[in-house]
Formats: sequence, structure tokens, C-alpha cells
Amino acid sequence: MRATYRYAALFSVALTLFLFAACEQNDSPLSTLSSQGAFRASGAQAPAPPGLVTVPVGSENLSLWPYLTPDGETREDPVNLVFVGRADALQIRSALLALDGNRTAFGFPNAFPFNARWSDAAGGVQAAYASEAWAGSVIQLQLGTYGPLRFHLRLFETGQPYGDGGTWTLGGAHFEILIPGTPEHQVISWELAEQIVTVDLVRSGLLQGAPAPTAAINDAPTFRSIPPVIYNGIPDALKIACGLPPGSTSVPVGIPTNGHATVFRLGGDALDAGDGSDQSFTIQFHQVIPKPFCSGGPADFFMVDGPVEVTKHVELEGGHYSYRSDLSGALTATPIGGGDSFPVRVQDMQNGFINGAHASVNASVKRIAPEDGGSEILMQFLNVGSEGASQFRSHEQCLSE
Repeated sequence: MRATYRYAALFSVALTLFLFAACEQNDSPLSTLSSQGAFRASGAQAPAPPGLVTVPVGSENLSLWPYLTPDGETREDPVNLVFVGRADALQIRSALLALDGNRTAFGFPNAFPFNARWSDAAGGVQAAYASEAWAGSVIQLQLGTYGPLRFHLRLFETGQPYGDGGTWTLGGAHFEILIPGTPEHQVISWELAEQIVTVDLVRSGLLQGAPAPTAAINDAPTFRSIPPVIYNGIPDALKIACGLPPGSTSVPVGIPTNGHATVFRLGGDALDAGDGSDQSFTIQFHQVIPKPFCSGGPADFFMVDGPVEVTKHVELEGGHYSYRSDLSGALTATPIGGGDSFPVRVQDMQNGFINGAHASVNASVKRIAPEDGGSEILMQFLNVGSEGASQFRSHEQCLSE
């Protein structure tokens, strides 16, 4: 199996990118917004989202929502990978981590990140829905590093049986760039990531038959888009590799996708990929951004400065996988156009585990900005478990002048 991709001299590039985001306006003197999203705060599993599809594999099928979400409602990524058979998330993790970085036989260049090895990844938590239950992205992997660019893969164990002792696992993969001066990423390709996961599962020797596409299950020919302020900083060679048009634009550019997922039948035993991993690094936040919460309008921009620390610790012992991840920073925000600087505290925490048929993942987000007259606060919490409730809570407290 050989891929014919156009990647010559792509990745010795320096990207000059700027953060672009939209923020909602809140005009009340002291406002508090609380919401539950699609996830219930307590009780049984949250209800199914609209737009379920059925994916048949052989004589069996799985009912699923073809998107991944951070809150039970937002369609953030497409489901573009479906694994069946010996397809639990730990098996897939071991299979990928055991591979070397040589993909030249499949048309990929001997250049970063195409010659990198898979590793555990730090990233936001998402949820998938399949067969009347939500599943969280306990396992995240990357090909490359957190920045400047990487392939990012999330795995979701559905708990649904397939065949004789097998299971269904869903995946979402994308190729993304780190927006310089921030800890945020911008997706620039779905298809390229789907292709490289396919190549590596072929290399793993675990495939029981050729990979096959599903019917069209999610949006096509594009899903989500790249803002012009980011798109225009991407080198043309990298755009072409991702199936994007070269040149500059004044409007958002859709990220190409064919709307199909790839199905993999897995068997055999993956090689032992080790017990766990640790990573710790610092990102220097230095960027002009729209106010990310409690915005006073479209002109409400700030220069944000300061170090952001990211850590992740993974343990795997006796078939029990667990992790903890933290992102924290003591930042300074300075209003563009005049005004006093003020501190902003950022604290994101995650933890999760997989132990046989049981899995759970929790994520919390905290933003605190002390100002004259009080503090502006954003707090969010997401929990997705194989047992009990799945829930999303958000609280925003704003002060107006």
C-alpha cells in the first residue's frame, strides 16, 4: 500500500500566525450565566443528540453521532475513524506507540512530523455518543509535538460488543498548528490525519482486511473553517499538502473532508509500548486576542503576556490506564487602546482512567480576572463516564463599567 502525497520541503517553515476568536457581548452590570448544555447535571446518561447515523460493519452495526463535542452540543470535530474487533483504546495506543517513524515507503517524507513517533498527547477533552451512551477521550495521542504542528488523535471506547469478544471504538484525528504566542491550536486538515492513521495501522500488522470507508456520515465537502488572519500566515506548500488553495484570502476557508470515516478491523496483540509517560513544557503567551469571556464588544482586545505551564502524567499498570493533565498560567492582560493592566489566572485540570469495561474522564476550566470592583470569572466542568451521569456545567460572572 503506497500513498502519493505532495509534501516536499514543507516543514522547515516559520509560521507567523495570530489568534482569531469570536466572543459574545454581555451588557448587564453584574451578570451570571449558568448552563447545563446537553449534558444533565445529575441522574442517568444524557439524552442522544439529534442526527444519529448507523454504521454497518459486516453483519453488525453501531448507532452513533458522527461528531465529537466538548459540551454535549457543539460539533467540534467529525468522527473519521471506526475500529472494530481487538479494538479497545489501549490496544490501539500500544500498536501506534510501538511503531518507528519511518513512513517513506508510503510516500511520506523523512521530515517532521511525518517521521515522528506516536506519544501521549495533551489536549482538550471531547465526548462521543454511540448506542445510547456517551464516551470520553480518555486516551489522546500525537504524532509530533504540542507545537508547532502535530497530528492529534482522540480515542473513544463505546463499550459496545463486536463479534466474538470484540468491541467498537471511535476516533477523531486531525492535523493542526499551534497558534504562536498562545496555547491554542488551529485544525488545518481532517483527511491528512485520517490517511496517516491508516498507514500506521497497516504498518502495525494488526489489520484483519483492508481499511474501508463508511457511507457519508458527516458534513462535506468541508467542515469548520480557518480564519483569514490565520490562513494567510500558512505557507503555500503546507496549504497544498492539506488540500487547501494557495494564496491569501479575505474570507474563512473551509477545511476539506469527504464526510466518510475509515473502518479498521483489528486482531492480534499489539506490542508492549511501556507503562506510561511524563511531559512538561512552557508556552509563552504573547498575543493580542479578543477578550475570551465577558467581552464588551468586537473592539474589546487585549495584549496577553505570561508563561503557561503544561504537564501530563500517564500511568499504565496491569491493564489499568490513568492520567492527569494540567495547564496553568499567571498572565497579564493589557487593554488595547489604553487602560491599566490586570492579572488573569488560568487553570485547566483533567484526569481520567480506563480499567477494563469502565472508563471516566473529567475536565475543568477556570479563568479569573481580578479588577476594580470585583473579579470576572469563567468556570466550566465536564464529566463523561461509562457509568452514571455525563454532565457539562458553565458559569460566567461579568462586571461592566
